[in-house]
Amino acid sequence: MKDLINLKELHRYCSASIGELMADLGGEIYGDKGDQFAFKDNSSQILAVAHLDTVQKGNHMAVAKLKGETLVFNPKLDDRLGVYTILEVLPKLGVSTDVLLTENEERGRSTAAYFQTDKKYNWIVEFDRRGDDVVTYVYNWERVVGKFFETGMGSFSDISELEHLGCKAMNVGIGYHDEHSKRAYFVIEDYVTQIERFVGFYGKYRDKRFKHEPRGHWYSGGYGAFEEFFLKCDNCGNHFYDDETVGDAMGYLCPHCGEHVSFDNITTELENDPGEQDLMFEELGI
Repeated sequence: MKDLINLKELHRYCSASIGELMADLGGEIYGDKGDQFAFKDNSSQILAVAHLDTVQKGNHMAVAKLKGETLVFNPKLDDRLGVYTILEVLPKLGVSTDVLLTENEERGRSTAAYFQTDKKYNWIVEFDRRGDDVVTYVYNWERVVGKFFETGMGSFSDISELEHLGCKAMNVGIGYHDEHSKRAYFVIEDYVTQIERFVGFYGKYRDKRFKHEPRGHWYSGGYGAFEEFFLKCDNCGNHFYDDETVGDAMGYLCPHCGEHVSFDNITTELENDPGEQDLMFEELGI
């Protein structure tokens, strides 16, 4: 699995516009420009979701080696790496899914909320998570996914808006770091490990349906029943866990809008910040 990533092809995904990627999917596009989603039915019982909007602009890509790890930098990895994973990587590994591509996730208003279908999916997967764990939000099936992944806590992603489909969902970490900053990167070795785990999960559970009873309505700022567990951004009004902030030289960034915020109760600092390391960069020339 070491050759899963074609960096030039990934760079194309990161550079393309939202409209181009929706059109390239080859499915149906719904909604008005700026508030759309695209869906393709591949006759699968698994739904894979990714969002096309990004916090940052810019298309530079670089690779660095650090302590035996391979770091790939691009400001749009979140969630273009997820899109690339669903459309390019999974099919090569024999994983079949229907595909839902959304926008406005970074604003806390994912167009996944508009998606309707009579299809009864077995479960839903998204690849839009930092690090190497998995989060399930309100779907509460850690005992199952925990057989293959480390589980963590998170606040919001597209799958938070898909409870109405009546099946469980998970968001798989794919090695992101500083995912909302201009120096966003992912660790290829962590990515490969997570994809291997997912393929194992898929092999065991692709034919099993995990039912879910919706717990309530998720609004743009977070799931109402759990609001007390969130911090609130003064800029966009969205809620999130303190460990989901990202940082740069000027302070902390909101994980939804990317604007600088400050909270008295945030004391964590960046760990393993490549910007502070002596890195040897290999510019890709693409």
